[in-house]
Amino acid sequence: MVALQGDHGSPIWRISQEIEVENFSMGYLKLLRVHHWVKNLFVLLPVPFALASGVQFDPSSLWIGLLAFSLLNSGVYALNDAIDKERDQQHPKKKFRPVAAGAVERNSALVFSFFLVVTALILLARGGVFQGVFFVGVSYLVLNIVYSCWGRSIPVIDVCFLASFFFLRILLGCFLVGADPSILLLAGGTSIALLLALGKRNSELQLLVTEKHRASLSWYTKR
Repeated sequence: MVALQGDHGSPIWRISQEIEVENFSMGYLKLLRVHHWVKNLFVLLPVPFALASGVQFDPSSLWIGLLAFSLLNSGVYALNDAIDKERDQQHPKKKFRPVAAGAVERNSALVFSFFLVVTALILLARGGVFQGVFFVGVSYLVLNIVYSCWGRSIPVIDVCFLASFFFLRILLGCFLVGADPSILLLAGGTSIALLLALGKRNSELQLLVTEKHRASLSWYTKR
């Protein structure tokens, strides 16, 4: 029996298997949306205030908390992608996401999301489930589920939800470094988050996203 050879001398069936494995891995890597972890830099905003106030904190706890929250973000993203498969297929850009494009099965994305969320909550519970860090993690998860199922369809409320996610990031940072939440810090950070959320809605309008994808857009204008 003759085995067909690829460009590098490997049988074509082996090359095909390698491509499938690579596509499978890339699908889950994209599902993590690591590039969105940059939003979690808001967690670090309280650090300069803590240092200026002479607050002593454990840097390792800060970084573990930051990693845990990033994993929680990815778990929420994977959950949203699974829920929004049909909706994302109507979006000019989101239709290329792993679940919408068929690279990752919906049920697989749900299992992946569950694994990430549980791992994140375990890490956040290192100081105890009644501590502020764990409370912020659970609040972020619950608010995201409410946002996905209801909040994002209501104008103004949708951007308030998005801003609240950044508010929780700053609050998490305060708990991680043991700093008292500053009204100025929380208000300033939330204001910036509101501007970012409104900017996101404006960019979606510029892309002419259909109302089928996001109902609340019908209430916004490009001005």
